[in-house]
Parts: sequence; structure tokens; C-alpha cells
Amino acid sequence: MNERRKNHTNFYIIRHGETQWNVERRIQGHSDSPLTKRGRTQASELGEHLLRIELHAVFSSDLGRAMKTAQIISHPLKLPIIPSPALRERRFAHLEGLPVTSLKSIDDKLEALDAFGQFTFTSHPAIESDMDMMDRVMPFLETLSSQHNGKNILLVTHGGVIRCLLVHLKRATYKDLHHGAITNKALVHVRSNGSFFAVEKTSGIEFHPYA
Repeated sequence: MNERRKNHTNFYIIRHGETQWNVERRIQGHSDSPLTKRGRTQASELGEHLLRIELHAVFSSDLGRAMKTAQIISHPLKLPIIPSPALRERRFAHLEGLPVTSLKSIDDKLEALDAFGQFTFTSHPAIESDMDMMDRVMPFLETLSSQHNGKNILLVTHGGVIRCLLVHLKRATYKDLHHGAITNKALVHVRSNGSFFAVEKTSGIEFHPYA
């Protein structure tokens, strides 16, 4: 291993498998719906793919759809799952359960803002802003990086978290990542030394705006 990267932590960040509300195109947030048959298959396929990586720990959002995905993935890995609310999806409050088209006006506003404005923008007091999300996600990642120095860590989370993280790490903008761009088999490899985070590779993500 390259000496320069020997003390870096590798995060393999994935989105949960397809759920019933994903199929129905409904906003989930902190609300939940079960994995579909396809979602369980996606999780199983990811588990097989991840066998190629020597993973040392598995952390998951404590929401049901993420935990079920983590359970399926970790079965062949034979690693315990550590749940954390830090990896939860964005809280959408009164919008949860509504069609995802309800988010288009919010996305339009986000796309019109610069990076700083995007992170401070709040569409409604009850809905988490990007800054609120990253205020719980980034300290969690920093802590994991220091605790698991030089290790490979799997994180099972949600599309909104991955989308926001990619924007925060300047890998993309909201114009690049429309809703639906983060597929249910999305995987992002992030390398960190505890303070610096770099996106190494992505798969299952469509980096382009709406046609």
C-alpha cells in the first residue's frame, strides 16, 4: 500500500435497496417503507460485490430500509451492524409520503443558488437544510476516520445523504444530481485522513441534469 495513504480510512458509502415508496415515487425522509423483492436482490448483489474488499466494520442508518439492506449485505461479510441516526435520510417533515414531484420547486431554488447559499437554504423550518444534515454526518465521519485509521468501512445510508455529501465535497452540484440520480445500487468511495475527505470513485450515479 502506498505509504501516503496507509493511514487513510476508506469509506464505502451505499444507498439502501429499492423500497415500496421508491416504486411509488413517494418522499420517505424519516418515514419508512419495506424493501421490495428487487431491493433485497440489489442488497444481495452489493454484498457479493463487497466481498472483494476487506471490510473491517459496517455502520448503517437506523431507519428500517437501511438496516435491512445492511443485514443482507453483511450476512456474507459476517460483520456486526452498528446503527446510527447520523446516517439517516433528510427529515422532510410534512412532505413525507407525498409524491417526489413535490420537491421540484425546492430543487429549482437550490439550483439557482451558489454553494454557500445551497447549504444555508431552508425551504421550511421543519425540513433539514443541507447544513443541518452535514452538521450530523461530517462529525460522524471524522470520528469514524480517527477510530478506524487505515481501515475499510461500509456505510449504508440514503440517497439524500449521498447527494448532499457529494455537493459538500465539491464532487457535484445540484444541477448535476437531480432526484433519481442516486440509484439504489449507488456506491461512493471516499478516502479520509480524519480532516480531509476526497471522493475516489462512484458507481450507480447519473451525473447530469434533467433532459
